[in-house]
Amino acid sequence: MTGKRKLTNKSSNLNRSSAGAPNTFLWGAVCVSVLGMGSFLAFSDAIKEVRRPFPEFHNAASVVIADDHVLLPQSATLREVMTPEELDMVGRNHMFSFMDVARQKRVISHSKAVIARYPDYAGAYATAAHSLSSIAIMMSDAGRAQVVLREAHAMLELALERDSEDPWTSSAEAWTAFGAGRLEEAKQISLQAYSAAEGDQCILIFHALILLFLGEFEEVLQVTQPISDVPEQGNPAIYGFAAFELGNYQSALDAFELALNRGVEQNAVRASFLAASYEAVGRHEEATKLVGEIKRRWPTFRPERVHAVFMTGISEDYGKRYLRLFQAAGWRSDT
Repeated sequence: MTGKRKLTNKSSNLNRSSAGAPNTFLWGAVCVSVLGMGSFLAFSDAIKEVRRPFPEFHNAASVVIADDHVLLPQSATLREVMTPEELDMVGRNHMFSFMDVARQKRVISHSKAVIARYPDYAGAYATAAHSLSSIAIMMSDAGRAQVVLREAHAMLELALERDSEDPWTSSAEAWTAFGAGRLEEAKQISLQAYSAAEGDQCILIFHALILLFLGEFEEVLQVTQPISDVPEQGNPAIYGFAAFELGNYQSALDAFELALNRGVEQNAVRASFLAASYEAVGRHEEATKLVGEIKRRWPTFRPERVHAVFMTGISEDYGKRYLRLFQAAGWRSDT
C-alpha cells in the first residue's frame, strides 16, 4: 500500500545544537552493542565529508560486491534476479553496527543502486535514510551533521511519498527525528513502527536504541528480552546495557555472554560493561583479565566519555557507578 503522508517542514529543527538535542560526539557509543566496532573513539577520525563520493566498496564477510554497487549475498550470482525487497533486505542486514561509518556508506551506495533499479520501491529510500542519520548522529561537527541530516530527511520524504504505512519507513522517520534532537517525537514514532513491525529485528534494534539513549531502561528490557534457545528473539547485547544500568549485574553479564555466543562481535564499550559486571558479582579475576584485553585491543578507549556524552540528560550517577566498577576491575585511564 502506498501513502502520501507528508513530513512537516522541520528543517529548522535539524540544528542539533539546540537545547535538548544530544551531544553527538560519541553520543552513540553504547550502540556498538548491536554488532560491534573497534575503538569507539576511532570513528571520529574515520568520518570524512559525506558529500564526497562514497569510497569503493570493501569486501565484507556477508556480501560480495557487484559492479553496480549492489551488495549481494555470497550465495548469489550477478545473474540471479532479486526482487527490490530482497535487495533492500541485504542492505538492512548489512547496516549493523550502525557506528561503522564505512558500513553505512556501503549501505547508502547499495540503496541508491536499488533505487536506480526500482525507483518506486519505498524501502530502499528508508534504508538510506537510516544510514545517513546514523552517520550524522556520530559527527562531532554540528554543521556537517546538519548537511547529512538534510539528505536523510530528503530520502525519508521520498520513502513517505511511496509508502507512508510501511513500518520501516516509520522507523526511518523516528531515527531521523532522533538524530535531529526531536527526542519525544522519535520515541512515539518508533513505538508505532515497532508495534506494527511484527518482530522485524532491524526495527526492534532502532527502537531499543532510542529507548536506551533516553534512559528508558525498563522498556528496553521488555523490547529486547532474549530467549536463549531462540536466536531471533530479542537482542541480548542491548538488553545487557539496560540490565546493567538498572543494577542487575548478573542479568547483564548473562546477556553479554549470550550475545557473544550468538556471534555478536565484541567491542570496547560492551567489553568494558562486561568487565564491570564481572566485578560487580565478585568475579574479579575474569574482570581483570578482560580489562587487560581491552587495553591491548582498544588502547584509545576512554570509558569516562561514555555516559558523559551519550546520556547527557540522565543522572551522572549511572556513569560514576560504571566507572567505579570498571576501575575496581583494574582499569586506569592513564595507562
